Amino acid sequence: MPLSVYQRLFECWPEPRLLAKRGDDGVFRVLKANPPACEYFTGSSESIDGKALEDFLEAANKAHIFQSFEVVVKTSTAISVQVIPVFPGGVRIRSFILNPIVDEAGALMAIDMAARFVEKDETALKRERDDAMSIFATVFDTSDVGILVTDHHRRIVRANDTFCKSFGYKPMDLIGQEFTVLIPSGEHELARKRHDDFMGNQFVERSRELQIVRKDGGLATVIATSGVIELSNHRKFRISTVVDITHLKKVERDLRHAKEIADSANQAKSTFLANMSHELRTPLNAIIGFSDLMIAGTLGQVENPHYREYLGDIKFSALHLLDIINDVLDMSKIEAGEMKLSPQLTDVEAMVDEAIRLMRNRATEAGVMLRADVAKGLPQVDIDQRMIRQVLLNLLSNAVKFSAGRGSVVVDVKQVKDFISISVIDQGIGIPEDKIGEVLRPFGQVQDPRINGGQGTGLGLPLASTMVELHGGSLKISSQPDIGTTVTFTLPVRS
Repeated sequence: MPLSVYQRLFECWPEPRLLAKRGDDGVFRVLKANPPACEYFTGSSESIDGKALEDFLEAANKAHIFQSFEVVVKTSTAISVQVIPVFPGGVRIRSFILNPIVDEAGALMAIDMAARFVEKDETALKRERDDAMSIFATVFDTSDVGILVTDHHRRIVRANDTFCKSFGYKPMDLIGQEFTVLIPSGEHELARKRHDDFMGNQFVERSRELQIVRKDGGLATVIATSGVIELSNHRKFRISTVVDITHLKKVERDLRHAKEIADSANQAKSTFLANMSHELRTPLNAIIGFSDLMIAGTLGQVENPHYREYLGDIKFSALHLLDIINDVLDMSKIEAGEMKLSPQLTDVEAMVDEAIRLMRNRATEAGVMLRADVAKGLPQVDIDQRMIRQVLLNLLSNAVKFSAGRGSVVVDVKQVKDFISISVIDQGIGIPEDKIGEVLRPFGQVQDPRINGGQGTGLGLPLASTMVELHGGSLKISSQPDIGTTVTFTLPVRS
């Protein structure tokens, strides 16, 4: 008989039929599918030839199908299998015969997957119901999610192993009992009403959070989702999936409690810093003011040169302590999100010149030359002048201090695209590359014995970086030991 006759027989077969073969990658692919097979698996006449068979199978049914394929491959024996396609629009279970096609030597060439003819009698309907119940029973028994089934009399008729183990019960503790044995006593009436109302409708209940009584009397918090099915003789059952989230709720409570403690501690810190600010600034301002009066000799000169030196040390120490207090308070405000900007249009060149004038005496005392290199025609920037002035003074102070009496410090200012770039460049002792991240952390410092004037609090650079970021800019450091350091920050130019 000509081959074309067999090919037409295959294509004209009234039920879904296809040939499948496992490729070198281990995937079973469709060699040829007749039109009913295309419609059954995809809902359309689109060809599925050459495609992976697993793409058309329902996930829970897939493993069972391919186990059956393996049996056919190993035994060359025809077997029957129930198939559920992934095509949406309701469950369409069909029974298929998997028949091996072998060559003259007995080697497997392909697997003929042909649907059984649909039987309209009661035997066929019973078999389909049995198959569906078998699939349901498999899912019920193997699910990692707790499943509870109740009837229209509110009795528990099934509870899977996962449910029983999760809450400490044995199946016989629950079967036949009213479901309210699982509900806290004060909620029985409401639970019964909800159950009865729900059984009167065939729909899926949205997931909701509730409490279930454990075998030991404790309460478990769960997420439950329910649906109603109706079987023969108008028997209705409520099927609920139950997931224990008690541990997650405990973690949530612990996190909330920890946050409350942290917020309280942060509030206490802020209160302490505010009080400290007042209590320390008042005597410090008095010390600084009286030191100035005595150094200037307003009420009479201090004749002893040692005393005059001591007065200078007292004033320097008081100013240094005041700077530390201001830095700590600024960092506290930034961490609490309370640092507010007061922007105004500013001439960058004028601001840089002012900062250099303020630092000139300190630089001269340290033997360091200060100068600015500012590009012409720079636009004004919309910034908080106090903050950016503080950034510049911090960077210049560090550059002078760590120049160790050698070279010069240059402030280079230019426009780079939509930003004003300001670089403070020194020829000092430098920072090792692996320590740059450390100096940008609050209180981070790199100790160096060559620095005699103290290393500060370790807040200057972190504050500078944060203040620049509040303006929408960024701060970067490049440095080489014994060559120098360049700190560059940018400020956006706003139209």
